[in-house]
Amino acid sequence: MLEEAQAELEAVREELAELDTGVEESRTRKEEMEEAFQRVRDARSDLDDLEFDLETERSTLSELKAEREELRETVEEAEEPDENADRLAGRIDELRRRKRSLDEDINELGSVIGFNEDMVDGSGIDVDIDEGTPGDDPTAALTADDRPVCWTCGSEVEADQIEATLDRLRELRSDKLDERNEIRSEIQELTDQQSSIREAQREIERAEERLDTVETKIESTESRIANLEERIESKRDEIEELEDEAESIDVDGYDEALELHREANGIELRIERLEDEIDDIDEDIEEREAAIERREDLKDERGELADRLTELRTRVDRIEENAVEEFNEHMATVLDILAYENLDRIWIERREAEVREGRRKVTRTRFDLHIVRSSSDGTAYEDTVDHLSESEREVTGLVFALAGYLVHDVHETIPFVLLDSLEAIDSDRIARVVDYFRTHADYLVAALLPEDAAALPDDYAYIERID
Repeated sequence: MLEEAQAELEAVREELAELDTGVEESRTRKEEMEEAFQRVRDARSDLDDLEFDLETERSTLSELKAEREELRETVEEAEEPDENADRLAGRIDELRRRKRSLDEDINELGSVIGFNEDMVDGSGIDVDIDEGTPGDDPTAALTADDRPVCWTCGSEVEADQIEATLDRLRELRSDKLDERNEIRSEIQELTDQQSSIREAQREIERAEERLDTVETKIESTESRIANLEERIESKRDEIEELEDEAESIDVDGYDEALELHREANGIELRIERLEDEIDDIDEDIEEREAAIERREDLKDERGELADRLTELRTRVDRIEENAVEEFNEHMATVLDILAYENLDRIWIERREAEVREGRRKVTRTRFDLHIVRSSSDGTAYEDTVDHLSESEREVTGLVFALAGYLVHDVHETIPFVLLDSLEAIDSDRIARVVDYFRTHADYLVAALLPEDAAALPDDYAYIERID
């Protein structure tokens, strides 16, 4: 196409040359005519640029209007949620208050049941023996009338009556445990529902904000289009005036020359566009050829990156698994050493869970901390971190830090551990914790109060602060 246009332009120029040869005019008139033609060519070039800009703006306007329709549909089709997020928040707070109340009741019932079970086992029952019972054998006296005295009201009651009361207390506690579990499930369900509602609301808000932005851009684009249309109309009027001015020049053969100049001008503009397109195509070809040349290198690099990514993911998985395993093992050992009452086990569960990131759902690793307690009757139940005592929390944090210290091989670079602010743990347990940590660090320093340090053996080195 370019060669054809160039040949066509050359033919037109030859015709102009032949025409110029036959035109008998002064040099001045010819120069005026050429200048007039040049002004027309410049004006037409400007008009071509304006029309290109107008086409671009109209294309942009079309895209913006299409996006506006999509956003309007998104906003209009958004369903009103069945529940209000704030109302759900109130319901969740109410359930949490109820759960805290149940936790207190369950703990109190556990204490009452444990106390009464100890009394029933014989450690605290007072037996009122009738002095008038015949014979001196105490066994006979007990079998004659061994009604225990109630340790709460002081009256004599039947032993099976106490057992019946304990059974009712156990049943009540079991019911409250079931109710607490139901409330936990309901809280989780409502929390998930609340998150979904708020995320949907955020998406609608984002769509509305984007819609406002698009509306503003549409107005700006329409304004630019109107301005370009005015400039194009003005430029066309200018071209007509310039052509009229050129036509006023009295030169033999002018009409034919004017037409040939117009034709030559149009061909020149077409050649410029074709050359620009060819330059763009050549540049694209060069980029594609360069990309083809790099293809093999990129394949190799991609393979290396894929292997490296797999290696890193495997390493992360291994570290996470080791961290969980280390924590669980150390936690089990420490709890066994410290012998907390009714605290059976603290352990971490590593699992995969789907989470929402923007509009996508991705799989992420989650770590759930589980706490298992047992009541005085041996019934095991799961508890939460919120109910750990301050001492239990401190110990859990220490074990977590120790697991990370060992799994990430920190001890190889920094063989030093400092324990501080252990006052929440009683002295006897502090001594056991320090002794346990000493076996996992080359150098151990513990900052203790004098009364806590007294529980440690004498083979430790002590530094006392003198005020």
